[in-house]
Amino acid sequence: MAKQSNDIIEQLESWYQTPAGSYLYEQEQRITWQLLEPLWGHRLLQLGGSGDQVLAQHRLNLQRIHAAPTKDVAGDVCSELDQLPFPSESIDILIVFHAIEFSGNPHQLLREAHRVLAPRGELIMLGFNPWSLFGLLSLLFRYGRRRLWGRVRPLSKRRLRDWLRLLGMSVKSVKHSFCVPPWGEARLQRTLCRAAGYATRKNWPFGGVYILHARKNLTMLTPDRVRWNQRVGDRLLGLATAQPVPSPRTTPNAG
Repeated sequence: MAKQSNDIIEQLESWYQTPAGSYLYEQEQRITWQLLEPLWGHRLLQLGGSGDQVLAQHRLNLQRIHAAPTKDVAGDVCSELDQLPFPSESIDILIVFHAIEFSGNPHQLLREAHRVLAPRGELIMLGFNPWSLFGLLSLLFRYGRRRLWGRVRPLSKRRLRDWLRLLGMSVKSVKHSFCVPPWGEARLQRTLCRAAGYATRKNWPFGGVYILHARKNLTMLTPDRVRWNQRVGDRLLGLATAQPVPSPRTTPNAG
């Protein structure tokens, strides 16, 4: 399983270095940053992606943890993504970066995501959209020589919404990108990029990638969560977290 996971990550990372992949990553990073900007929390966990594809590097006030399923990929934690080594309700923000469509057990991966999220925790999932031009092409590539796309099993937004609802999570928004991959020569690429940018701004639902934002509904604080806060406090796997400081605009009351 580790060898297969490492193979998938290496192939996906190699594809992200192509012009189309590089363009997509820039779009995914920009949209993810926009979603993260208003969110609050102390601990952020990303599942999937290589060490060069950490989407929350700009959030310096968070403890950022990157979990990878193999030691060959740079990450803070080596773990199967559907069997996470974290206490229940211990993560405030969770990013799933193209992990569910390559998972052998997507239901279990979602259950683990729900388990480790704190009450009202935020979930951001990046997935390939099967109902898109890119989804159609990946289906065709499945029968060719491109091993990466032969392993992808994209999950539709409708099914993902249903699964999340059953787990007790509320979908807040769904963004779309990569409506038109930038193929061809330079002039054609510029034209396609402008068309793709327009479609992304309008959030047309047939983009090759969707970025779904969901929130875990409020539940009672579990004993695991209480013990985790008491034992760990401001430390998690040796990573530092920023401490709150008084606002410079706040002045003490006179007299």
